[in-house]
Amino acid sequence: MGMKILLYEWSGLMKRDVKTVLRRRGHEVIPFSYESPDWKYDEYMYVNMKKYIERYNVDVVMSMHFFPTIADICHEKELPYLSWIYDSPFAVKRGETLQYKEVYAFIFDRTLVRKLQAEGLSVYYGPLAVDVERLDCMEITEEEYKRWHGDASFVGRLWRETPPNSDDPIRLAQYESALQRIEYTKALNEICDFKWFSGQVKKLPELEKMEMQDSVFYYSEMPKVFRLSKINLNITLKTIGSGIPLRALDIMGAGGFLMSDPQEELLENFEPEKDFATFCSKEELCEKTLYYLANEQMRAGIAQRGHDKVKELFSYEKRLGDMFSQMGLAF
Repeated sequence: MGMKILLYEWSGLMKRDVKTVLRRRGHEVIPFSYESPDWKYDEYMYVNMKKYIERYNVDVVMSMHFFPTIADICHEKELPYLSWIYDSPFAVKRGETLQYKEVYAFIFDRTLVRKLQAEGLSVYYGPLAVDVERLDCMEITEEEYKRWHGDASFVGRLWRETPPNSDDPIRLAQYESALQRIEYTKALNEICDFKWFSGQVKKLPELEKMEMQDSVFYYSEMPKVFRLSKINLNITLKTIGSGIPLRALDIMGAGGFLMSDPQEELLENFEPEKDFATFCSKEELCEKTLYYLANEQMRAGIAQRGHDKVKELFSYEKRLGDMFSQMGLAF
């Protein structure tokens, strides 16, 4: 018999697939939808989520990202709280709430997990996931094909367009990431039909020759861009130590060909030039892009193997099952 799981819904990613998979496993999912203006403590959330928990006799509370207010509630109610953190950087707010015995905060970046554990915080390692079954069923219209088909694409933002006014390592890493994204996308734009999807990016002088594309919706449009692009670029944010970015898994899960910088955990789970392609410099990126554009059959085989491995290793069933097991719960 399944559990009653209260799922906090806000504008973050992954919650829709989490809800689908939990219900697929026979659990009752009770959504609590609210956009909190204060991630440190939210009185409205504290009062009303407790009412939901009591009204529905909830067994577990879950959220994408970590919310100290939810930790407070679950500590008071002695309920397990599963927090799954997909974003980087992860700013720890009210770190003492991570120490509650009811709290299980799973972070996708193993390097960050070890760092926080060394600082005395109770966090767990939890890689991210993709609902490949949903993506395998998506249909693409002729209009969508014409709109998004191309040689290469990048879906992502700059994050920080100007140098920070401080020596804050996170802000510096975001700025370095922006410089790298400009460098790599400019290089691809000069050699092929390249599309950069980002509603946030302004017309910087460095990008004046690039035709910027509108942003795409994560759930309904982005997977189609990945499927229709011959090559999909992943440029990992420098705030991520070793973890596999959700974007890389999204690309392969949608059946797209992934071209990525070599993240440690990506290399541990996927074989370069067999499940995805990797590059370490602008020159290597351009060389491999032209090579794979000219070798369609090889490119298709790599995309298929990447897709199959994501389905095997990074399904929501597997990832949620692993986390529930660490919490002592039956998935």
